[in-house]
Amino acid sequence: MDLLTIVLAVTGLAAGVVGGYFYRKKLVEEKNKDLAAKSAQLLKDAENKSKEMLFEAKNNAFKVLDEAKKEERRKREQLQKIEERLVTKEQAIEKKSEDADKLKEELENKVASVKRLREEVQKIQ
Repeated sequence: MDLLTIVLAVTGLAAGVVGGYFYRKKLVEEKNKDLAAKSAQLLKDAENKSKEMLFEAKNNAFKVLDEAKKEERRKREQLQKIEERLVTKEQAIEKKSEDADKLKEELENKVASVKRLREEVQKIQ
């Protein structure tokens, strides 16, 4: 083997190693760029998804709160109607009680009147 061949072989080998090194470095850099882009996209997608979920959660919370307020209003109206009926019934009972007391007093007055009339009739006889 001639010196020129050896030098050319070593130079070719060195150029191949250097070329392979830079080619591999370029592949690794491109792969890193792709991975960085994918991770950035995944992060962006995750952030968008979290914002969407937060919006939905807030929306659902407002709906639940609105439904609870409507239910509270409906229950309050029912209670008010029940209270009004009870007040009406109480007033009717009080009126009946007053009427019964008046009737009792009238009957007691009539009984007393009848007793007086009896006594007067007995005195006359």
